[in-house]
Amino acid sequence: FLTTREAVERELPIARPPAPQDTVPHLNPLDDAVFTKNTAWPLVRFTNGLRLLCAPLGFSVEGFKGNCEAYRLQVPLILAWALSVHKSQGQTLSRVKVDLGRIFEKGQ
Repeated sequence: FLTTREAVERELPIARPPAPQDTVPHLNPLDDAVFTKNTAWPLVRFTNGLRLLCAPLGFSVEGFKGNCEAYRLQVPLILAWALSVHKSQGQTLSRVKVDLGRIFEKGQ
């Protein structure tokens, strides 16, 4: 985990919202105030060797009238421990560590 200031000092790229033409619907970029706080965010090393500081993004759900129904500030990462066996079926995972030690009940 690093602060954005530490990432800049180390010349590490910081994840930012996509450019307006690439914006996913309901993805709201945050103002620079979030990036100037001394909060530490995860430094992620991807399988291709890229290291990227992942800061939070704001996600919202709009109602049919265009009003904001829900808003969430979230670091856009899938938590590996939250990926269930059922959800992972049929997926190709490049690297995975699985502990099935206590997955079954007695007699199964």
